[in-house]
Formats: sequence, structure tokens, C-alpha cells
Amino acid sequence: MRGLFRFISLAFRRPKLALFLSALTLLLVAAVMLVFGAQFIVGDLNKVDLNFPTYDLGSIKTYTRVSGYTTNAWGHFSIRGSDGYLSYYLIPQFDNDTDPKSIKKMLVMRVDSEDVKTWNALTNYTQKRFAHTISSPPEPVHIDGYAYEMSYELREQALQYVQTCGFSYSEAQGVLVPYVLSNDSSNKYTMISGGAACALAAIVLFGIWFAKGANFRD
Repeated sequence: MRGLFRFISLAFRRPKLALFLSALTLLLVAAVMLVFGAQFIVGDLNKVDLNFPTYDLGSIKTYTRVSGYTTNAWGHFSIRGSDGYLSYYLIPQFDNDTDPKSIKKMLVMRVDSEDVKTWNALTNYTQKRFAHTISSPPEPVHIDGYAYEMSYELREQALQYVQTCGFSYSEAQGVLVPYVLSNDSSNKYTMISGGAACALAAIVLFGIWFAKGANFRD
């Protein structure tokens, strides 16, 4: 708040300098947002489609886009965050989706609290199907988001959970995809549109500054 008052004071005392600093700040913000937006676009080029028969969770990298409908889930674990506990569910990829006998890969996905009931139903169905027990399939869940590298704490928690599924620690390292998925496809548009808006505003302010003489004198 103190910084805002100082800037307002500067704008009254030295308006040309305030124009230049505002334009420069907006330009830097635009650059950061557009760089992140570009990473999302690169992730779109390496998209993993869950509805494609030969999709491979093992091909996921940072910012890879993962989308499609799924009925596969394999339990969850929770980590305490600043806003309470966060739930992370595992999406398994089987050796054969129609007649599963083993799990090839597991992808961790962050799930909002309001969706926990849905993902519990997916888990119940998936585990029964793996055990070849008849169960009514739930409504498929639509996923559309990007993968991010896990923190050390999250990775260790995920490895511990995978071990409770019958894997050794070394096997869990091979099965676990070391990235976490979030349903955040809208972030790409926010970053790109926000970056473009900041860049346009910076250009306008630089134009006004040039029109006033492109100097810092009052």
C-alpha cells in the first residue's frame, strides 16, 4: 500500500517518469505472461489424448497437455496445504484397458474438494473392473489440463501411496509418472490474453511518453 501511495505521489510530481516506469513494468509483466503462455502452446503440441487407443502416460513431460474422458482412478492421498488438505488421485494406465491384468503407469491428478465424490466412484469402479468384478460404470470424467513437475514432498507422498498398491519402492519409481496434472486448460488463454493486454497497454503508454518528448523532465 505504501508503494502505491509513493507511485501516486511520483505521478503528480514527475508524470513523464511515471509514464515511462508504468510502461516498462507492463512490458515486463507482458513478457513473463507470454513466456508462460508459449509453454502451454508447446504443451499442446505434445498432447496426450486419453481417448486415443495407444496413448502413453509415460510420454508426459512438463506442460504436456492431457485431455479426454476417463473412468479410471486408483485411490488417493492428501497433503496439507495453505487452504486445508489437497486431494490427489491416481489415474492408472493398464496393460490392456479392456482386460486389465497389470498397471503400466500411474499419473497423479489434483482434484478439487467438490469433485472428490465423483473420483471415489471412479476408483470403486476401476478397482472392481481390475478384479474382474461386475460393476455399473459411472459417468466418464472429462480431463483437460497440463502436467507440472512434482515437488519433492508430493513425489515422496505419491511413491508411498503407489507402494501401498503392491509395488516395491523401485517398482513405484518406474510406475509413477513424475508429474502432477491439474484441470487448468483455461490458464493458457488467461496468460496469452493477459500478456497481450499488458503489451498493448505498454505500447500506448510508451506512445504517450514519446508524444510528450520522451524525457523525464516535468
